[in-house]
Amino acid sequence: MQETSLQALLDRDALVAFAAGRGEPSWLAKAREEALSAFLAASMPDRAQHLWRYSDPALFEPARVEFGSSPAPDAGAAADSDWSTGIPGVRLFLSEEARAKGVSILPLSKAAEDPGHGAQIRKYLGKAVGKDFGRLEALDAAAWTRGVYLHIPRGVHLDEALRIEFADASAGLFDGRRVLAVIEDEAQVTLVEQHAQPRGEGQDRQAGAGTSQGTSTKVIQHAGGSTSASQGSKQSASRSYGVSEVFVGSGASVNYVLLQTVGEKMNAHLTQRVVLQRDARARISLLSFGGKAVKIDTGTLLRGEGSEVETAGLLYGRGRQFFDHHTDHHHSAPHTISNLDFKVVLSGRSHSAYTGNITIEKKAPFSSALQENRNLLLSEKTRADSIPELEIDVDEVQCSHGATIGPVSPDELFYLMSRGIPEKEAVRQIVRGFLETILEMIPEDLQDPMRDELGARLEEI
Repeated sequence: MQETSLQALLDRDALVAFAAGRGEPSWLAKAREEALSAFLAASMPDRAQHLWRYSDPALFEPARVEFGSSPAPDAGAAADSDWSTGIPGVRLFLSEEARAKGVSILPLSKAAEDPGHGAQIRKYLGKAVGKDFGRLEALDAAAWTRGVYLHIPRGVHLDEALRIEFADASAGLFDGRRVLAVIEDEAQVTLVEQHAQPRGEGQDRQAGAGTSQGTSTKVIQHAGGSTSASQGSKQSASRSYGVSEVFVGSGASVNYVLLQTVGEKMNAHLTQRVVLQRDARARISLLSFGGKAVKIDTGTLLRGEGSEVETAGLLYGRGRQFFDHHTDHHHSAPHTISNLDFKVVLSGRSHSAYTGNITIEKKAPFSSALQENRNLLLSEKTRADSIPELEIDVDEVQCSHGATIGPVSPDELFYLMSRGIPEKEAVRQIVRGFLETILEMIPEDLQDPMRDELGARLEEI
């Protein structure tokens, strides 16, 4: 791929040439142009803006970087027929069962050229997270370099998870990622989307997980160690941008995992939305471990009557890591249900900011929503901010929210120590118990790797 600077791509003609060089159809090139215009028209977010009050926007500003080769895919994937490596720096897992049932997982640019897939991509791309969603979302829409398209046909039920794994791009390369997943009516699937540092980089330890048919994949990369720089230090950090849109048809069901284990020198900005139609079901797991400074905006749009979502979040910060997570559950149809449980553990000098919003429109009576955010601080030098919010325009609803921030309970610690358990091990047991309810919600083959990752971090206490 010919290298082109980001600044050059801010020129409309250069962007058109870039899209044409990738073989993209004219409608997609036009969409990139429109997104570019939106990006150029928007100024850098102000710290007075609600969702930027805790994050310095300069941490996520694009630098002078090049569009070139991304990290090479894991060589082991080429020997496994269930893994595809059609996109540099991206591994795609699609089982033989899924292939036989007509499931497609393809490079987004390539799929957009196909007459069948292209029409569907044009229908859905940017409809949940479009160019007007935010300035950095517009940048991603204009200049994404690695895109994945996933299509689950109507009525297909899959027992084995589908996987998308993005590796961090090399320093100095623009890293724009895009995922579009369309799950048709009555289908059922588990989708794991991971953003991680390249294999073999960072810390030496890695934990692995196997699929139900014995195919092995390493899903955890150790990142974010105690030498990470603080939020205020902007130098030497790479930038990564990602947008994921998941559309779930009527009566369909998705178990969606967003796992970020990006490298310790990465500033990552990720945005994700799941759209639910009538009687659709979603279980969403947000697992956040890596990065230097990470800002994630994740949410669900309950657009169909009777749709339901259950969201579980787990964040473990250490060293000087900084996290800013926002969740949004938007009810726009009656008899919809959303539940959220977001748990945070912080050690060292790490900092977490969480804002959670529930919106119930006037046209969504008889809906219910629950939101909980609980923060466990393992050091006096950590900081947690928690802002739960409700926007309710109708009376016939059930809605509640809560937040807690505090250290390990002295009573719980005393109880365990009085039974001969050393203090540090007692703290570890309390943390494990605190997070276990979240771990039990994620796909079974991810639970043990997550416990291994948490165990390794707890050994640092």
